[in-house]
Amino acid sequence: MDNSPKEEKETRPATDCRTQAAEEGVAADGFEDLYDGAAETQCDFDDSQPVREDVHALSERVSSMANVLQEQMTAIQSELSRLRTDDLVVVEMHERNRALSEKFYERDVLKPVFLGLIGIADRCLQGRNRAAEAGERQRASGNRAAARALEHVRRAREADRIGVENLLANFSVERFETLGEQFDPAVQRCIERVVIAEGSSRGGIAQRILPGYRRNGRIVRQECVSVCVTGHAGTNNGKGALS
Repeated sequence: MDNSPKEEKETRPATDCRTQAAEEGVAADGFEDLYDGAAETQCDFDDSQPVREDVHALSERVSSMANVLQEQMTAIQSELSRLRTDDLVVVEMHERNRALSEKFYERDVLKPVFLGLIGIADRCLQGRNRAAEAGERQRASGNRAAARALEHVRRAREADRIGVENLLANFSVERFETLGEQFDPAVQRCIERVVIAEGSSRGGIAQRILPGYRRNGRIVRQECVSVCVTGHAGTNNGKGALS
C-alpha cells in the first residue's frame, strides 16, 4: 500500500465566463460585446418562423400566377390556331373565287371574242382555197392573167389568215388537227356527212374542213370535218350520232 503523500490537485470553483475573463485579464467591455452579439444572433433564429411563412405565401402566389399565365397562353394558342384556320378558309375561298372569275371571264368574255376571230380566220382560209382552185382552173384553160390575179387573191387571204392566227396566239389560242382517222366527238364537229356503201367502215373522216382551236389544253372550237356514214347524206351542225 502506497502511503506516500499525494499531491493535492488544485480545484477551483465554477465561475461564469465573465468572472473567468476578469481573472484572466480580458477586457470586460470586449467580452460583453461578444456576449451581446451571440444573444442577438439567437434572437434572429427565433424570429425566422414568420419569414418562412412569408416565403410560403409568396410561393403560393407565384404558383397561382403561373397557373393563370398557363391558362392565358393556352387560350392565346387556341385563338391563334383558330385564326390560322380562318386564314386558310379565306385563302381557299379566294382561290375558288379567282378560279370561278377566270372561268366566267374566259367563257363569257374571251371565248366570244376568240370565236369571232376564228370565224374570220375560217373565211380567210376558205377564200384562199377557193382562189387556189379557181386559179388552177384558169391556168388549165390557158388564161394566165386571170390565174395570176387569183394567185394574188390567194396570197392576200393567206396573209390575212396568218395575221388573225398570230393575234389568237397572243392569247395562247392555237390551231390543231387530230391525227386519227375516226371521228372523235370530244374534239371534232361533224358539219357534213358523206354516204358510203353498206358494209363499209362508218365513222371515218372523209375530209378535214376547218381546223380546231384550243387554249391551255381546253377546246375553244372543235375541228370541223365531214364524216362517212351509211344512209342519207346531209349536214349536221352538232355532234349528233352518226348513222
